[in-house]
Amino acid sequence: STLLTPQAFSDRPLQEGNVTLSTSPTTISSSSTSALLASSSSGLAPLTREQLQQAMLHLIKNDSNFVNTLHAAYLESFHAATSNKL
Repeated sequence: STLLTPQAFSDRPLQEGNVTLSTSPTTISSSSTSALLASSSSGLAPLTREQLQQAMLHLIKNDSNFVNTLHAAYLESFHAATSNKL
């Protein structure tokens, strides 16, 4: 499977399976703006909320290893949280 870079979302729309990865502009909050300005000096920009959501959905639908990794992290977090309450 392929992990897309932030540039993949900013250069042009991509069609991946049933998910269209859009480059349409979204509103950025003031807290996100400072992160964007900090990263612009390196030439990299963070994904917007919508772009991250689209990438995550694509990976969930098409990459079983990604889902396995998420599930393992979820179980670890769940067990840590529930063992602290005992």
